[in-house]
Amino acid sequence: MAKGAVAALDKANISHGVGKDVIVMGFDCNKWALEELLNQNWNYDGQCNPFQSEYIKDVIQKLENGEKLSQKTIIMNEKGFDATTITQDDVNNYGI
Repeated sequence: MAKGAVAALDKANISHGVGKDVIVMGFDCNKWALEELLNQNWNYDGQCNPFQSEYIKDVIQKLENGEKLSQKTIIMNEKGFDATTITQDDVNNYGI
């Protein structure tokens, strides 16, 4: 989603990213977004874990079967990246 916002900012000649007019925060976490972060065109990008769907599917199936859940809260590890600390290794390892 941030990609579209950045495209609109670019079209309007509004600067964005580190030290610029607009702070850009996204939750895309793909290679393109992380490269934009690495180039400091964005300020922050957070990961929304695509693997959470398996957990959600399991919860729904248990509830539909009348089973009780063993836990009400599931915490998944998600990463966040800052333009001032991201590395090329982060882009290579975490960009999808």
